[in-house]
Amino acid sequence: MRARRTTSRCAFTVVELLVVISIIILIIAMLLPAINLARENARRSICANRLRQNTTVVLDYANDHDGHLPTGVRDNGGEHCIWIGTPLRDLIVERTGSMDGLTCPNFEPNPGPGYYRAGIGWVIGYNYLAGHPGINDRNAESPGWFRSPMRASEGPDLPVWGDLNAWSPDGWTIVSHGRSGAIRNGSYFNTAFAGVDAETLGAIGSHTARLDGSTAWNPIETCETYETGIWAIGAYPCLW
Repeated sequence: MRARRTTSRCAFTVVELLVVISIIILIIAMLLPAINLARENARRSICANRLRQNTTVVLDYANDHDGHLPTGVRDNGGEHCIWIGTPLRDLIVERTGSMDGLTCPNFEPNPGPGYYRAGIGWVIGYNYLAGHPGINDRNAESPGWFRSPMRASEGPDLPVWGDLNAWSPDGWTIVSHGRSGAIRNGSYFNTAFAGVDAETLGAIGSHTARLDGSTAWNPIETCETYETGIWAIGAYPCLW
């Protein structure tokens, strides 16, 4: 009488394989938000350091210029806080050694530290909030505008730099810090969400660098919205 052969079962069935794959996908889905948040926290730390460095640059400039902060006026005389004039751009690059400090790390490598438009100035990845006499005129006339410091001796809590959480009711939206980083559609301005304010789109907060040299993270619940551009038409509110 022949002995029966017993064979060991080594292979997975299709059902078992699908179960294993499902478990792996579930684990990844559970870990991914935590990984993205950790990455965002690291980029947020870099962002705060860049703003602190930029504040040091403009305060050093003020020490050499009778307390006057660098102007926020563009090359063509206009004012919009996401732009700076060439003299301020050159000053920051000279003092820091690169263009990196001109933008939040969430915007690299696209769009990068900003772009130049001849005769107008440089669009950067932050708001430069000092040196805006025109904005101060608007602040005195109507609500919704902020006070822009002109001299280093003004109130220590006045903002000098802020994250670029900006939108235009009829044009574009951009968020520097969402839960997983910047929110945009592959270009500098998020035209896919035109007319949506930054908070609704997903901004979770904003850095602000102040005249006293400090840089603070402001959760979205504490942020306020301010107008930041002087144009013939349109509005350009940002939050910090």
